[in-house]
Amino acid sequence: MTSTLPSLGFVLVFLLFSVLFFYNSYRLWFKTDTYYQDIYNSPTGQPFLTPRGASKVAATPPLPSGEGVFGTSAVLRVDI
Repeated sequence: MTSTLPSLGFVLVFLLFSVLFFYNSYRLWFKTDTYYQDIYNSPTGQPFLTPRGASKVAATPPLPSGEGVFGTSAVLRVDI
């Protein structure tokens, strides 16, 4: 039997994003006030990793993205 191991680059990138996720989750759940104060005081006013279309003040509700429409239609096709 041959064992296939993931590449070192993949493991390092996975660990980096895991640390970022847990760090931001910790700050969001346990340090909410300072988390949002840091975002407010930052030069861009946005978190380090923001979802597309996110802003501090949304003037209009965002339109459905192509991925959202595709995902919804895929779920409906499977359910029906």
